[in-house]
Amino acid sequence: MIVSLPDEMAGELIKMILIYAIDGEHYPTENPALVAMFNMISKKLDEDKAKYDAQVERAKKNSERKRNDISTKSYRSRTEVVPKSKQSQSEVKGVTVTDSVTDSDSVTVSESVKDKKHIYGEYRHVRLTDAERDRLFNDYGEAETLEAIKFLDEYKERKGYKSKNDNLTLRNWVFDAVKDQKTKHGDKKQPSLADQWLNA
Repeated sequence: MIVSLPDEMAGELIKMILIYAIDGEHYPTENPALVAMFNMISKKLDEDKAKYDAQVERAKKNSERKRNDISTKSYRSRTEVVPKSKQSQSEVKGVTVTDSVTDSDSVTVSESVKDKKHIYGEYRHVRLTDAERDRLFNDYGEAETLEAIKFLDEYKERKGYKSKNDNLTLRNWVFDAVKDQKTKHGDKKQPSLADQWLNA
């Protein structure tokens, strides 16, 4: 089906499929033929993803069960060997449990701080971690990234557009959309990029 399409339409359809498969988003298009073909393909993608997710969930439960078994055996081996001293068995166990809780607490805190997403844009629709923002600055430049964030924020506000991962959305099509609008309209003072995109 894709091979029979003109190159431009085939390329756009492939792009739609990839964006949907990677982060579950719908690439905006006004071509009814592409929409019809994409709907058939996305249905199959959803079915395959559901099967894959079920397999992953089963594997995860099996892994957790094995890990719990190993942890239980390890705990028993530690608590069975009690040093010969005046300290009671309950006191030794208490120290072990306290140490374990302290270690796990510190890991949880460090991970949550690292992965925290901050809100960007006038309408507060774009969410990125510090690491994602810094990588975008590095890959595209600070000015271009801020312009793309503004575009996506306005696009979401006006169209009610949803995205699971704003970092991927920016990389997948927003930078290209901003570049296209600049090519069409130049650097003159124009309506916002999102308005130009919506009215194109």
